[in-house]
Amino acid sequence: MKKIMTAGIILSVLGIFLALVPWYILPVCDTMVELSNGKTAPMGCHYMGVVVTMGGLLTAFTGIFMALMHSAAAAVVLGIQSVVDSLATVIVSVGVIGTCKNAKMPCRMGTRPAVLLLCVLIIIVGTAGVFRGLKEKRKGS
Repeated sequence: MKKIMTAGIILSVLGIFLALVPWYILPVCDTMVELSNGKTAPMGCHYMGVVVTMGGLLTAFTGIFMALMHSAAAAVVLGIQSVVDSLATVIVSVGVIGTCKNAKMPCRMGTRPAVLLLCVLIIIVGTAGVFRGLKEKRKGS
């Protein structure tokens, strides 16, 4: 059970880092786009930052629950949830919303690679939590 708790703590830390990346660690572009009607709106990468923050917070809470629950079945379910959360964060933030088209913008140079790296790490730790939970469940049966 200690390894499941460790996986939960690591997931929580990675989730917090993921939530902080778009605003504090490697911020997205903060400029506004002028629309055809003269109003301004945030660039698309701003909304990517919102999605990444929500995914990071969800992963952090999943990790906290994994660390607090002392059940192998809970570790399996929460590990799967963290993997799915991370995949959804990548698909929506990078695939659907995306970043700026210019490769020299901060969101393309810093935020996007950091988000991808953290999501891959979350997938690895979540998968390890699933396998550890399955092993504990088999051992307990």
